[in-house]
Amino acid sequence: MPTKQAQPSFLVGVPRLSTDVLHKVPAHPQDAEALLQIEKGYIQETTLTRGQANSLIGRLERAGLIPRGEFRVRTFREGDKKKIGISHDESNQPLVRITYAEKAKVPTLDKAVEFIEAQPQFRHDMGMFAEHFVGRRVDSDTESAFYHALRDILDQAQQAIVHTHGGKFTSQHVKRRKVYQWSKQ
Repeated sequence: MPTKQAQPSFLVGVPRLSTDVLHKVPAHPQDAEALLQIEKGYIQETTLTRGQANSLIGRLERAGLIPRGEFRVRTFREGDKKKIGISHDESNQPLVRITYAEKAKVPTLDKAVEFIEAQPQFRHDMGMFAEHFVGRRVDSDTESAFYHALRDILDQAQQAIVHTHGGKFTSQHVKRRKVYQWSKQ
């Protein structure tokens, strides 16, 4: 395990978890240098959102500053807290990309905000969101890229609503689903 780590603004601490624990959990040169310091087989927590981290990795891959497919955004748990990290994987498996047909079904930010605001108390979950725009539920395991494209726009819509109306979104698990509800606090 690494002992010394550069501290760019988007990474937190040192890589301390092996990516072996993840099997159960469903372009600037200095950014590339920071990612390349994460040892293969480890994940490092980040302050970036999932979308920001994916975007960063994509930009660095397209610029040829990091190898394609080696870095991924992962969710992991540390105690009760769910965290986002960037992993440096051993395997060089190609990433699954979203198809053009799926991309056409991802709503615009305005449409996503309109959908949430139409719900009583802005109450919604990812399943409702996908059913409304895609006509079916989207599996986060088998359709990961498509699921996360929908998830990212849902997150952006929630942030836009909080910015417009104030308050915040809270979540609770109801029958194995994470349901979001807006509250004015």
